[in-house]
Amino acid sequence: MALVVLVLAGVAGGAYAVVSHAKTAGAQPSVFNVDAGDTVVISLESNPTTGYSWTAKYDQTLLELVDEAFTPPGSTLMGAPGTQKFTFKALTAGTAKVTFEYVRPWEGEPADTAEYTVKIDR
Repeated sequence: MALVVLVLAGVAGGAYAVVSHAKTAGAQPSVFNVDAGDTVVISLESNPTTGYSWTAKYDQTLLELVDEAFTPPGSTLMGAPGTQKFTFKALTAGTAKVTFEYVRPWEGEPADTAEYTVKIDR
């Protein structure tokens, strides 16, 4: 399963600088450096028609989940995956680990996991 991570960092004038990174789930954790007040958007390939969806575990004193949304696939193929997007706001300086589990709510074990570290300055 492919993951695409976007980090949007606020810059002067309210514009955003975009840095993108693609990786495969299960690979080594990724570390992102942001400032307090910046927005971090993590998008993961997801297929809720199978009963699976991503859940996020994170330090709520450092990050605020401001939006979670699913974008359907652009394909008309039956069972094609879409994208589940998590938008976090960095609240204060520190290091936050964000752990995602791709799980069916009625099952105990995740089918996949992904982990990211967000280092927040200022």
